[in-house]
Amino acid sequence: MNRLAALGLAGVLGACATSAGLLMDKQEVARAYQAGDFLALAQISERRLGLKSKSAPVLPVRGGTLNHLEAADAWRLSNNPARAIAHYDAAEETIKAEQGESGLKKAGDWMLAAVSNDTARGYQPTPVESILTNFNKALIFWSQGELAMARVEFNRADERTRLAVEYYNKEIEAAQSRAQGARTDPAAVARQMPSMAQWQVYPDFINPAVAFMHALFLLAHGDRGDLDRA
Repeated sequence: MNRLAALGLAGVLGACATSAGLLMDKQEVARAYQAGDFLALAQISERRLGLKSKSAPVLPVRGGTLNHLEAADAWRLSNNPARAIAHYDAAEETIKAEQGESGLKKAGDWMLAAVSNDTARGYQPTPVESILTNFNKALIFWSQGELAMARVEFNRADERTRLAVEYYNKEIEAAQSRAQGARTDPAAVARQMPSMAQWQVYPDFINPAVAFMHALFLLAHGDRGDLDRA
């Protein structure tokens, strides 16, 4: 067996072993969710990140954005705010790193996924998830009385909301351009979906909960200049 074939066989065997481990991991996660055991979920996510114990320092893990986000949410729901903040911070760092990587690296991720498992690719969170990362941090800091830090995170959530509006507007404009050339029979659509005429489009691409809680924060802790903003 030549060296290339041996490497190929090793890769296939490694992928099979990885797939079996992932299946067991998913089953464990499903059981924890069903039981509402968020502590177990946090520990599973940290195990995926290579952390041996909850006292181990949380450092950004390359390609570990999803696991950091899952660990952060699980620790937040387990009433461990400090550990949750550490993972939210790590997730933000990995998001920045992923966004800054070259197209060659991302193409390599896709090739790796093709021969192993889809989870091998770096996870790219949606703009909404990025907003919620700062929003959850703001709520934690607020609950702990760290008002200056809460204000910073609310402002970051606002900025990411602005960027998300731009992002989705561009997607919608592109979709509308493609749709202009498509032929649609309004009568046929009305027959298939008679309730469509009653639908209304939500005007802004924002998360109302984030905007509402930020307004409450400004009303409760802001100065006179914050009232109009609230």
